[in-house]
Amino acid sequence: GAKRAKHYHGLFPDSGLAIGDKTKNSDYAVLEKKIEKIEIVGDVQRRIVISVDDLIASGGSMVNLAETAKEKGAIGFYCAVAHGLFVGNAEEKFTKSYEDGLVDRVLCTDSVHHTGEFLERNKLWLTEISIAGLLAKTIKALHDDEPISEIYGN
Repeated sequence: GAKRAKHYHGLFPDSGLAIGDKTKNSDYAVLEKKIEKIEIVGDVQRRIVISVDDLIASGGSMVNLAETAKEKGAIGFYCAVAHGLFVGNAEEKFTKSYEDGLVDRVLCTDSVHHTGEFLERNKLWLTEISIAGLLAKTIKALHDDEPISEIYGN
């Protein structure tokens, strides 16, 4: 997480850098991960927070992070994830968090299928971004025995 945050901070050198740190109970079950505490290291007061993570499952960690950021004075909260699973009551959590002014927008790829009804129902807070072009370029490069590092900016 911190390495990724530093990478994005490097892309936006005039931005601040803050790290969200979550502590989980040591005795949580696999599908019922309970977050004990979330801390933000860094100043988010009067700033827009952009949280980047690999996935959202139940949404608990992201919503807790948004609450913590707002308590510390953040004026906006956006999150970007590769995989939006939205299991359990995640949809309801994010809808309520949007309505309560905690989460402004969630961006995720279409690596996990969401029905048109789901996307329409949640269009106020959810934006889905297609990775079809990226996958097509990767498959073509692999088929042509070419490196894929340039596709991913490495």
